[in-house]
Amino acid sequence: MRQTIISLTSLILSIILLIAGNAFLMTLLGLRLSIEDFSASVIGWILAFYSIGFVAGTLYAGRIIEKVGHIRAFAVFAAVLSASILIYPMAVQAGLWGGLRAVGGFVMAGLMIVMESWFSSKADNRNRASLFAIYQVIFFLSTAGGQVLIRVADPAGFIPFSLATILVVLALTPLAMTRRESPSVSQGERLSLRKLYNKSPTGTLGALIAGLLISAFYAMGPVYANQIGLNLGQLSNFMASAIVAAMLMAWPIGQLCDRFDRYRVMLVAAIVAAVCSLAAAIIGNISMVALVLFVGLYMGIMCCHLPNRCGHHQ
Repeated sequence: MRQTIISLTSLILSIILLIAGNAFLMTLLGLRLSIEDFSASVIGWILAFYSIGFVAGTLYAGRIIEKVGHIRAFAVFAAVLSASILIYPMAVQAGLWGGLRAVGGFVMAGLMIVMESWFSSKADNRNRASLFAIYQVIFFLSTAGGQVLIRVADPAGFIPFSLATILVVLALTPLAMTRRESPSVSQGERLSLRKLYNKSPTGTLGALIAGLLISAFYAMGPVYANQIGLNLGQLSNFMASAIVAAMLMAWPIGQLCDRFDRYRVMLVAAIVAAVCSLAAAIIGNISMVALVLFVGLYMGIMCCHLPNRCGHHQ
């Protein structure tokens, strides 16, 4: 296991820089649009294009990886993401930013495919669970770290966008310098949404709903925090604490799913998440502690991807 982690050092460093930069950008965009007085509905639509692009990336980005390999594909996707980030502060226009979000979603899907397939290639039946647990911890901590960066500079200026670009560009360096061989490129069998639903109806629907809720938080969380008057420090703590909560709650929810009926665990967890969401909406603007507590519990449950951890088949 130790040797496997050592062999993935370059990839891990690239993941940390890339995920921190992208997470920072997602929070920055929502905050900047709120500062520019865009309505909540317009902000939601603009940032939703990221998910549209991401879905397209899951379908087509793999073809680029098959043609040029993992390292070159990573470089291409990261370069396009960097260029798109630099365009944002040039003109704050809804149509332009929506298009840039779609591009960002597409290339991030490609980058995720590169990173996760690389991890998967190093895993076997003995270490797969442990290896991907490490990956999840790295992912969540990097995402939380990206939120802290929001306090570095005024989001109304261009410096935060430059910082996000620097992080993404630096993510190229570890992989470009690695002497390790990248995974061999092979064409896998595609699983359609219909086939996936037939295999696991509960898991498929649950994953879709959880994905919608998580995306909504990442997109509108900074907007909500800005509108209730949180300063940059409080906003970054608010976003980061929710993400750390997701990481911390993954293990106990997994344990509950192993010990009790999975569907009952899913039902109870969904009820708790709904109560926490309602509580955060009602008293979140009164107490910062209550806001962090309820949003942390809500995101902790949602980000555990209950269908993946608790539901296998119906």
